[in-house]
Amino acid sequence: MNTGQQNIESSAIEILSDLGRFTATSFWEDGPADYLAERAESAGLEVTIDPWGNVLATKTGSDPDAPGIAFVAHMDHPGYEVVARTGENITLKTLGRMGIAAGRAGTTIKVITESGEQIPATVSGAEPADGELPKFKAAAAAGWLGTDTVYAKIDREAALGKLPRPAVPDLPDFLIEDDMIRMRAADDL
Repeated sequence: MNTGQQNIESSAIEILSDLGRFTATSFWEDGPADYLAERAESAGLEVTIDPWGNVLATKTGSDPDAPGIAFVAHMDHPGYEVVARTGENITLKTLGRMGIAAGRAGTTIKVITESGEQIPATVSGAEPADGELPKFKAAAAAGWLGTDTVYAKIDREAALGKLPRPAVPDLPDFLIEDDMIRMRAADDL
């Protein structure tokens, strides 16, 4: 393998590893957006962030008549938002389409405090799939959660900060095992 190819692969793995440390779910994507903007600027690209938080990195080519190229990727992954808390018990709303395990008792998650600390929590159950709504009934039959409300218990006392707060599945940030990359941010790809 040539050195240029090795550098590209090394940089790609480094970026994936860095992105894996972010616990981003829908509407909580500032961390990866800021990181990507910083990386693009340091590579000499012109960066803007649109009103929806999308990072737009551009570089003018040598042929002004050539068509442009766009690479698109989303920065979030399915997760939850803590919407209520009574003592150690929390109520979560799902963000993104969640598999049935997301509401199963015993599933472990991480609640992200206002200061960025990751607090472990354990799902205690979920509202039953709403049989009145065809979308929930079909989702549950296909292996999806089929409800938007999940309940959990925080594993230790912690100040979460002002609600809502994001929460994510307790999956690896980033690791490589037997040439396979495992990371929370790739769970829905």
